[in-house]
Amino acid sequence: MPKRLQMNAQPGRWEEGKTNKPTFMGKRILILTGAGAAYPWFRDGIDASTKTITAEILKDPFCKIIYDELQSQFAPNFKDSINFETIINAIERVFQYYRGKQPPVNSDFPILFNPSDLITNHFEGKDPNEIPVIIYNVFRTSIEKISRLVEFYDALIKQSQNSVNVLLKDFLCDMKVKENLLRSYTTNYDQMFIDVTQKSILKLFDGFNYPTKDGSKEYILSEIDNSEMHDCFFNLHGCIYWHWKYIFPWDKGISQFELQQIPFNYSFSNDLRKDPLIETNPNEIHISSPIITGFNKLQRINQEPFNAFANAFYRDCHKADIFIFIGFSFNDSHINNVLNHVDWTGKKVLIVDKCEKPKNHKGVQNFENWCGESIVPDQFDAERNVNFYNKGFEKFLKGYSSVIEECGIKL
Repeated sequence: MPKRLQMNAQPGRWEEGKTNKPTFMGKRILILTGAGAAYPWFRDGIDASTKTITAEILKDPFCKIIYDELQSQFAPNFKDSINFETIINAIERVFQYYRGKQPPVNSDFPILFNPSDLITNHFEGKDPNEIPVIIYNVFRTSIEKISRLVEFYDALIKQSQNSVNVLLKDFLCDMKVKENLLRSYTTNYDQMFIDVTQKSILKLFDGFNYPTKDGSKEYILSEIDNSEMHDCFFNLHGCIYWHWKYIFPWDKGISQFELQQIPFNYSFSNDLRKDPLIETNPNEIHISSPIITGFNKLQRINQEPFNAFANAFYRDCHKADIFIFIGFSFNDSHINNVLNHVDWTGKKVLIVDKCEKPKNHKGVQNFENWCGESIVPDQFDAERNVNFYNKGFEKFLKGYSSVIEECGIKL
C-alpha cells in the first residue's frame, strides 16, 4: 500500500478469524462545497464571485462583444443568467466554428451554422488560419484570469493563523470522530480542505502522489479508484494548481499529455501551449483546461483524473449516511443527475448557504421533490431528512455543533 494511504488510517476495524475485510464502524460523511463556501475569505477587495470574474473577463474586447450580443438577444428575461461561463462557452463555440473551417473539413458545425455578423466583422481581414489561434488565446487568457482571482482568496486559506481556517479545521476534525469516514468534494478550484488540515490529525487524500524534486505531483488512478475507505478531498472541476504535462515534445508530432499538480498557480506557467486540444465526441474539438468551466463540463469530465473523481463521487453518493452541501448552487446538471438517483431513505442532509430568497434555492426545490419534505430555512427538525441553514458558511462554522444536533445528525 502506498505510503500516502498508510498515513490515512483505515476507518474501521478488523474482525479476527472470519475474514480479512475491514468492518466499518463509523458513518460515511459526504461534503460537497461550491462557490458559496469561499465567501468567508472574500474581504478587503478579495473576491472571486461570479460577478467579479465576469467583470474581469469582460475587459477583453472580444468577450465584451459576445456579452453585449447575448444581452441584446436574451434581455430582459434571461440577461441576469449571462455570466463568465456563458461567455467562455460562446468563445469555445466560435473556436469550433473557425477551426472546423480549416482543412481537412470534417465537422458539420461550420457547414450548417454561422456566427453573428458582429463576430464575423471582428475578424475581418484576419488570416483564416490565424483566427482559431486568436480565439484559443482569448480562451486561455480567460482561464488565467479566473485562476488569478481564485488565488487571491486561496492565499488566505493557506494562512494557518486565519481565524476562519481554524474554525474549518475544527469542524472537519470533529466530523472525523468515532471512526467516521470523511469523503469531501468541491466544484471550486482551490485546495481548501487540504490546506486547512495540513497541521492536524486529519490526512486527506487528493488523488496525487508525493511531490518530485521540482514540486510536481502526478495523479494515481489506481489509488483514486481504491480510496473509498480513506478520507479524501477531490477537485471535481479541477484546480488552479494543475497544468498539462507533455510527455513528448510537440515538434515530434506527438501530443501525449496528462495533468499534474504543481506548486504554483496555473496562470504563472510559462508553457507556450498549456491547453491541448482534445476530441470528445467525434469531430468535436475542445480546448482543454486544468479547470472545468463553461457548458461542456461532461466532455471535459470524460478525461482523467476528472473521470476517476466523478466515479468516486457517484459511488459515495449511494453509500454515504450523511450529506453536507456547503455553498453549492445545485446548478450543475451532471451532479444533480447523480443526486436524483440516490435513495434518500434514512440519510441525513444539511444544506449550508446564504440566499435572499431561500425558497428559490435550487437545492431546496430539488430535495423537496426527492424526499417529499417541506424545507424551512433555519427551522431545524431532527425528524426530517433534510435541513437548511441559511446564515452562511462562516456563521455555521461558529456554531455547527448545535446545528448538527438540532438537525438530528448523529456522528
